[in-house]
Amino acid sequence: MQDGCLPDGSSPFGNGALWLMHNGEGAEVPLCAQPPVVPGTRRGGTDAANAATWRFVPAAEGGGGGTELFHLEAFDRPGHLLSLDEGGTVRLLPRPADGPPPATQAWRRTPCPTGSGEGEGEGGSVHLESAARPGQYLALVRQADASGPSRVLVHGPPAVASRQWRLGLAGVERAAAVQVEQGFAQYAAASFWARAPPGSGGGGGGDSAPGATRSSYLLMPLNELVDEHYTVYLCRHNATGAAVRKLPSFCL
Repeated sequence: MQDGCLPDGSSPFGNGALWLMHNGEGAEVPLCAQPPVVPGTRRGGTDAANAATWRFVPAAEGGGGGTELFHLEAFDRPGHLLSLDEGGTVRLLPRPADGPPPATQAWRRTPCPTGSGEGEGEGGSVHLESAARPGQYLALVRQADASGPSRVLVHGPPAVASRQWRLGLAGVERAAAVQVEQGFAQYAAASFWARAPPGSGGGGGGDSAPGATRSSYLLMPLNELVDEHYTVYLCRHNATGAAVRKLPSFCL
C-alpha cells in the first residue's frame, strides 16, 4: 500500500496495515501508520502509541446471540468512545455525563468469516457493526483527495496519518477486518488515569471555556516510569571534572 514516503524514501505504510488513532476529543479518528514506541527490553508507550490503543468495554445492554454491544474506549482518554456523529463521520466523543451512551457510541463485534482464522480475541480479526445503523460496518473509505504528502499528527514522536484512507461505514461485504492485538505498552498494575473533575479548571481551563478539553494524566509508580520524554531519576551533585565519570549512569 503506497501511502506517502518518509524523507529516506521508505513508506510508513509499507506493511499494508493501518492503526486507528484518535486525534483529540471531537476530531475525526484517522487511520495511521504504526506509531513509535520506547525502545528497550521493557515495552514502553509513547503519546502516539497510547492514542492508537483502545479497549473493548461491554455496554450495559447486549444484543444477545453472541453479538453483544461494546464501546471502544480510548486508552489514554477514559470515558471517550469511538462514535458516529450525525453525518456518519467516525469521531472520538465523550460518553454522556448522565445516562448510558447512545447507540451511536455502541458497536457489535463478530469474528470475520475469513482472515486469520483465529476468531475473536487477541490475534483474531473482527467486524464492527454500528448499533445505530444495523447492517453497516466499520470500513475503509478512499479519500476524495489523496494528493500531497501524508498528514503528520503530533503525538510526542509524530505519527503519520493516511492520505488515502479514512474510516467510514459500508455493508458487510466491504467491512474492514479489525485485527485485535496486544497493546503497544505494558504498565504497572498500580497505574491509572486521572482527570480533572468538570469545572475544576484542570487541563488548561477546565470545562468552562468553549471547546475546552480536560486532559488525562497517567499516574504510575515512580520505579515503573518509562517514557520518551522523562527519566525516572533526578540527580543533584556537585561533582566536576573526572569525578563526573564516577557518577551512576542515570545521573548523566
